[in-house]
Amino acid sequence: MDITILNTIEKISQIEKEWVQLTKNNKCSLFLTYDYTLLLWQYFSTPADEPFIMVVREKGAIVGIAPFKVAREKKFGISYKTIRFIAQWHGDRPDIIAGVDKNRLWQAIYDYLHNVYTQWHAAVLAEQETTAAVMDNEIFSSRYYFKNITNLSVSYLISMKSSWEDYSQQLSRSFRKRIKRWVKKLEAMTGKIKVDHFFQPQDIHDGLDRFIALEETSWKKDAGIGISRDHKHKAFYHDLMGLLSKEDQASVFIMKAGDEDISGYLLYRFQEVVYASQVTYNPSFSKYSPGMLLRVELLQTFFESSYEIFDMMGMVGRQPKHKTDWATGAIETFQVEVYKKKTFLFPIIWAKKIKRSLSLRRRKGNASPS
Repeated sequence: MDITILNTIEKISQIEKEWVQLTKNNKCSLFLTYDYTLLLWQYFSTPADEPFIMVVREKGAIVGIAPFKVAREKKFGISYKTIRFIAQWHGDRPDIIAGVDKNRLWQAIYDYLHNVYTQWHAAVLAEQETTAAVMDNEIFSSRYYFKNITNLSVSYLISMKSSWEDYSQQLSRSFRKRIKRWVKKLEAMTGKIKVDHFFQPQDIHDGLDRFIALEETSWKKDAGIGISRDHKHKAFYHDLMGLLSKEDQASVFIMKAGDEDISGYLLYRFQEVVYASQVTYNPSFSKYSPGMLLRVELLQTFFESSYEIFDMMGMVGRQPKHKTDWATGAIETFQVEVYKKKTFLFPIIWAKKIKRSLSLRRRKGNASPS
């Protein structure tokens, strides 16, 4: 296997057709696609970041792509380079694109990072599944590297291979009764409940604007999360939904009670998976759980489609009941941290000791005599 590094947008654009074809022909997530990766880079890269796309070829053909970046960081006064996924924290479970055995690809990547490109000091790979080859102890030899693996998050999935009727039986009987009761009360109070679906390029942004307006009334605004947290995120989602809608891969669903929007879902669709990217609701209707009411409507629709998985996506450090009670499966993820012993770990340890020693000296020097 031969590996080349693409470290500019111009170089990356030269393999656009091959990248698109590789993601179409092999199982992978939406968050590994060419358009998604480049849009992330456009909006969320910093001057300290550099693209580091590892392109793996075999007999001249591209068989794998690792969409990394190199981030210049600093700790205890020491500057160092860290390899991360471009989609880290802006997608779900970032990975490499594999057209051949993924273990072979990871081994080729390791060999390259160990023997050819050696200017890096750390690699931090978030949300790695237990099946990922990078979790294997043979990757990144303990002789040269220190590897730390920590629990990170859980992604909850709903299998849609059965019927809606069969699936809904796993939800508690009392909950199903509550759903019906909430719907009746809402309709009696506001009028008929309706769901608007936006997915065409000409109307997707109308749906997004209504979603954002809903989100800005919710707890997410004060928490500083979600689409409406800042202008950069709003612009990113505006462009993303426009791009995906052209490929029939994006949807915005808004639930209305009478004339008022009460909840919204922003979804991506890719291969056999529906990704529940964002959800929001009007707090004035919270006692009727409008987000759950809309989820019921969506699941009934998608259970009748060709999609097989409804991915509720991961949450770091939390196991919310609104996901665990609905899930038919879960994927536990880990963060893999790899540090070079000689050029990173040992200097950092000494820098930390020196900083601690200087701090103690300053405290002693500032102490008043007894």
